[in-house]
Amino acid sequence: MQKHRSWQGASETEWQEACRRESAIRSLIESVPVSHARADVVAKDLGISRALVYRLASRYRIRAQTSSLLPSRRGRAPRSRLLNPEVEALICTVVERCRRLVSNPAGFESIFTGGQVDGFASVVSNPPAFESNAVITERIA
Repeated sequence: MQKHRSWQGASETEWQEACRRESAIRSLIESVPVSHARADVVAKDLGISRALVYRLASRYRIRAQTSSLLPSRRGRAPRSRLLNPEVEALICTVVERCRRLVSNPAGFESIFTGGQVDGFASVVSNPPAFESNAVITERIA
């Protein structure tokens, strides 16, 4: 079952769009039978596809409220995170260190000449050992 958006969370612009959609969709539904030509006119007026016009009409038939025509928000919720904070902190640390290396040409060159840079051993003289995904996952967790 589709979860309906609340009118309380809608911005003024979204609410105006829903009201505009309601008048167009209501007139379309009242003109029985609904023709492709009439749906195309409504789609052009609203600036949406014919398929979306039919989906909106279906939603409005099921629940005849303006809020059922609010534009849907797709994707993840604002400010939601995909990574846990420890992993994100580790990534930020590595990126910051790499940024400092690139911004400091002497430090960047020392990687290739065998010197120490910001606590990291030289990649050329002491290459890192490759670890399995299990070991890396255990370190991060």
